[in-house]
Amino acid sequence: MTEKKGENQPVAFSKEKTNPFGRRAYRPRRRLSLFIAFLAVALALPIAYWLLRPREVPHPAKAKDRLAVQLRINEIRALETEARLQHQRLWDMVCRLAATQNVDAAGWDLYDPSEEQKNILSAAARRRKPLAREILEGMAALERLKTRIAVAERDLGEPVNVIPGDTHFRIAYEYLIRNCRLADAEARGILARIRLQDPLIPGFKVWNFRFPDGFYTFVTQGEAPLTPEEARQRSLELETEQTLRRLNSLRYLTGTEENLLQHGILAGGFLKNIRLHEVQPGDFRQSLDLRRENQIILWRRPLGVQKITAVRLYPDDFQRDRDYRVEIEKRGHGARVIILIPDRFKNREIVIAVK
Repeated sequence: MTEKKGENQPVAFSKEKTNPFGRRAYRPRRRLSLFIAFLAVALALPIAYWLLRPREVPHPAKAKDRLAVQLRINEIRALETEARLQHQRLWDMVCRLAATQNVDAAGWDLYDPSEEQKNILSAAARRRKPLAREILEGMAALERLKTRIAVAERDLGEPVNVIPGDTHFRIAYEYLIRNCRLADAEARGILARIRLQDPLIPGFKVWNFRFPDGFYTFVTQGEAPLTPEEARQRSLELETEQTLRRLNSLRYLTGTEENLLQHGILAGGFLKNIRLHEVQPGDFRQSLDLRRENQIILWRRPLGVQKITAVRLYPDDFQRDRDYRVEIEKRGHGARVIILIPDRFKNREIVIAVK
């Protein structure tokens, strides 16, 4: 029996055609694995950088609302305070270095030191002067603070840099009129409801914003020597002191009796009693702080008389030798008005007539 060709013959299976683990099946799987590995590495690198980067306080990329602006303003104010304290520490160290190393530090600008100043400090540091090295490190720290302030300010747009004569009202008013196209009455009405910074010191920065929920204006220190809060506190202290001085001061006007009559400040004479007639508040240009002093000194030459013979106070409700006393120098070159009961003269105005 003849065996047909191909019958009962061992079949040769090709790996490339039938084996799922053969060469042709393996190549696509290997390429896919390499692609997945590459993709995993590509994704892992930015994630690792994000997780391992230096931690900073998150900031809004752009000031889009009042809260974002307020957070950024608060950060700027905190950084400015830190920079000012760092500057003060640096200046104290520079003064100590100047005293011990014969360094002329007059006029040094630690916020923007010159190359000459840096070279002086570097030379001192190379001579193993630890204080000079500390100053250089402090300058570097101050520069980093300035950079952080500049980065924070970029999100807020362009401020108005305050110059002498500026007021917060004028800057905010011009913003509302020019940028927001508001009418005069509307702009003034908005500003009447806002607490404005007073005073403004040259170097301050004013930031204005208008969002759907309202108008907001802020002031930061900028290049000024004081913070806005310090400036406000000093202004309040000065105002308080001025008020106390006014309440405890005696304002007075001096002149000869003849001149005072001619100007209508006094009236009378020629068989009529002389009395206080008409005087304006602006006429009382001199004052005596009764918390510290109780005497008014008069001299003949400024008054234009040859000799002082008599001194009288107006109005007449002040009683001589009870409320005050007059002492005239023997030759008449001068005289003194001595206040005996200061409380009766506080926050009062008097006219002193000299003969």
